[in-house]
This record gives sequence, structure tokens and C-alpha cells, in this order.
Amino acid sequence: MKGEETMPVSEAQMRASRKYDQKAYDRILVLFKKGEKDKIRAAAAIENKSVNGYITSTVMRDVEEKITAEADGCSEKVQKEN
Repeated sequence: MKGEETMPVSEAQMRASRKYDQKAYDRILVLFKKGEKDKIRAAAAIENKSVNGYITSTVMRDVEEKITAEADGCSEKVQKEN
């Protein structure tokens, strides 16, 4: 879609988008050391993802693994106690 002209976004559309984003998404500010951004962009490009999509999917994959591991650890403790 590069090179295509886009219609200007109205002020009302921008407000509606902001309102939806505030309702639907949590925001977290993450800071990286200088030079890390280019590495993250490169990794995102390898996976054909936006930088936001790459960071989000990578973090959530790690979160799910940890939660699953924690849940497995808790169930093992309960089984050992019985």
C-alpha cells in the first residue's frame, strides 16, 4: 500500500480511535538502551511483525510459559502432599 494516497483522518475519527484504544488496551512504557531499537526492528522484520506486534507476542509467550510452569509446579506440590 506504499505510495497510495490516504484520506485525511477527521478530528472526530481520531477522538473515537483514542477512546477505543483507552478502553481496549493497557499501555506500558518500555525503555531500551541506545542501539537496541535497531536490533528489535530487525528481529521483528524477520518474523514479519511490527515492532509492537513482535514485542507483545514475545512478552506474552514468555508470560504464558511462566504461568503454565508455575501452575504445573503448584499441581505437582499438591500431588506430592497427598
